[in-house]
Amino acid sequence: MNHPISGPRQLLRALKSARSLAAGVLLLLGLYCGGPVAAQPAESSATAAANATPEIQLEILEDPSNALGLVDVRDGPYAQDFKPVRLAGEDLNLNFSKSTLWLRMPLRREADAPAHWLLELAFRNLDEVDFFAPGAAPVITGTQRPFSERPVFSRFFVFPLELTPQRQYFYLRVHSRYPVSAPLRLWEPRSYEKHAQLTLTAQSLYYGGVVALVLYNL
Repeated sequence: MNHPISGPRQLLRALKSARSLAAGVLLLLGLYCGGPVAAQPAESSATAAANATPEIQLEILEDPSNALGLVDVRDGPYAQDFKPVRLAGEDLNLNFSKSTLWLRMPLRREADAPAHWLLELAFRNLDEVDFFAPGAAPVITGTQRPFSERPVFSRFFVFPLELTPQRQYFYLRVHSRYPVSAPLRLWEPRSYEKHAQLTLTAQSLYYGGVVALVLYNL
């Protein structure tokens, strides 16, 4: 039978237990978030080394008319207007713009590398995100579109793609009311699954630590 806390010693013991619980949860959070077990994305050339540093070449086109479609930027005169983006190991971060932004990515894989990969756009606040891959149906998504239309269940935008040894062009169309950030990563599917599981675990530990601290301060 459980007895209520009736004295100063029992109260002190309960507070110490809550404090230990909070410290333990936060320690586990630190191990998961900062430990060496986190999966790493693969190179954009899709080599067999799944832990290599990603390197995606980007070209950008600004459409102030917000009227251009894939055919216009892929086959029309606008195809010559893409400008290379020098990232120097950093993510693409742009100021607020009313224009639509088109991103073009030339991608290929090594002959002995797998064909199936996942392209992750790890930024949530994008109203419209459309992905175009050669020979595949376009993926129309974004925060203003139904979540169920995302091909991969994720808080970010993740797109399956097939790479060949020959270079092919992939396109992203982005339009948003917010400043645009485009941290792009190319993942081998198993590495991405491990990464997603670790991220979910870290988030669960974080919120568990918050709850433990709230209980401790009651």
